[in-house]
Formats: sequence, C-alpha cells, structure tokens
Amino acid sequence: MISKRIHKIIILCLIASVTIVFTAYGDGLRQSRVFEIEAAFLVQFSKYITWPADRFKTEKSPVIIGIIGRDPFGTKIDRIARRFKSGNRPVEIRRICGDMADADKCHILYITSAETGKMKEIKKYIAGKPIVLVSDTENFLNQGGIIDFFISGTKIRFNISLTNSRRIGLKISSKLLKVAKGIQ
Repeated sequence: MISKRIHKIIILCLIASVTIVFTAYGDGLRQSRVFEIEAAFLVQFSKYITWPADRFKTEKSPVIIGIIGRDPFGTKIDRIARRFKSGNRPVEIRRICGDMADADKCHILYITSAETGKMKEIKKYIAGKPIVLVSDTENFLNQGGIIDFFISGTKIRFNISLTNSRRIGLKISSKLLKVAKGIQ
C-alpha cells in the first residue's frame, strides 16, 4: 500500500509534467518537444486506466500502445516505454500501417491527425473493444475519442471523455481526471 505522502508526490509529479513550460518558437511550441511530451503522456496514461480483466491474457501481459498513421514520436516513445511499467505490466509500442486488424489488440491507440478522417473505418475494426483512443485533433472526443491533446499557451493539456470511456467499459482514475483540462 502506498503511503499518503508518496501518493501525493506521485500526483504532484503528474501535475508538474502536465504543466511543464516549454521554450516557445513563434506562435507555437517546438513540434519535436510537443511529440516527446505527448509520448510520455501516452505511456503514463496506462497507469491510470483500468481495463476489463479479460483484455489481458495474463497478469504480466503488456499494455499495448498502437500508433495509426505516420509515427510522430519516433524512437522517443520506445525509449520511454522500455523504462516504464504499468503496475506489473511492461508497455509495448506497435506501429499500425495499413492493416487495421492489429488495432484491436491495442489498449491505447494514438491516431495521428492525418488519420482521424478514417475514424469510421478505425471504429469498425475496434467496435465495442475497450481501447483508449487518443489524438491531438480538434473535436476528437465528439468523434468517439477518449483523450485529446491540445496546446494551451506554452503547455500541453488534454481533455477526457468519461462518456466515451464508460461506454466501452474503461475506468479512468480520479487522479488522471484531476489533471485533465476538461471532462465530458
């Protein structure tokens, strides 16, 4: 059991990571830094989401994060995932190119902005499966997404759709909800 003090430290670290201020260039953040932080969030999200027990083959099966479209994270997300455990589970990164059949094996699925126009097709392959859909596309939650990233000033923030997550049997920790900018 984690002591209250350690629990508070973990929460403060998560909040601090959400509100990290970046060096701004012109009107926006340096794109590579944005994707590096989003990659860290994707991996960290796995710690604060509960999937139905039958979503994993064993207690040590990995949490699988899939990326649909041209991978904006590169090797950064692989390095982060290699060093991270979601409870007892390792985190595995998969790139999904062309064949959507692999998408239903994922627990978290990042959909690049170039691919969000294919949401109907993607949702057909994962229909009813408890998969956290994440993107950085405007109105993504209204398309069935669970988490959407956005830039607010010099910070990367995110919104969460509890409605969409509950519909497919996912439970999102109150700790993650506390650091979300908006909840639907």
